[in-house]
Amino acid sequence: MDGVGQSLFALQTGINALLAILTRFGAGGATKSITVMNDALGDAACASAMFAGNPGAILASCLSPNDMLKDFGSAGLLLAPLAAAGGLADFFASEFQGLHDIWTSEDQYTILLRRQSAVPVLGQPAGTFTHGQGFGDVRPTTVFNGGDPTGLVTGITWSSWGSSTATGQGTSDYVGPGQYVATGTQETVTIVAFDLGTCDGKLMYQAVEWYFPQHGQRFNPSQYENVCTGSYVGE
Repeated sequence: MDGVGQSLFALQTGINALLAILTRFGAGGATKSITVMNDALGDAACASAMFAGNPGAILASCLSPNDMLKDFGSAGLLLAPLAAAGGLADFFASEFQGLHDIWTSEDQYTILLRRQSAVPVLGQPAGTFTHGQGFGDVRPTTVFNGGDPTGLVTGITWSSWGSSTATGQGTSDYVGPGQYVATGTQETVTIVAFDLGTCDGKLMYQAVEWYFPQHGQRFNPSQYENVCTGSYVGE
């Protein structure tokens, strides 16, 4: 659509919008739209504005208060403010902005569709850990292997979840050398989820272990809980 065609479309739509308002009050109609459009195009100033392609000029030359009064009668005085400052003025401006975008090829867009990366879970309830907690979940805040209190980690805050190794901080029961489980104390613990891969068709961390660095413990990748098969490794 060229500039004149865009102007004609904008003018016709604007007139139809005004007539639609009048029709609600018993005036207007399809034949009236044709009459108003012909009268507008017969006006030299309006015709010049159409070729100039300026939205403000079209409003001022084709739908001025005097034009409103002539084309719509006394009701036109009520429509004039709508054409000058209401949604109709915004419509004219947007129409010509759209035309500008076409001329400058700014109306062309590229839509990129990206498949969302799968988010791994922490293992699955299986084997020895069938009745545990947190397995099969994303970033579980509680992990429990189903055994005694030393197998429970709570209040976990994870970092780097989704990378090859995820590390978290939580609270667990620490039992020192020569102590009984019943005499253990709740302390901060570091939990590590690793061995990221696919198990039974699901992306998961297949191994998890936790330790107390404040007591000289270190992460040992050869001693962990296999949360894919549900078994202990290296213990």
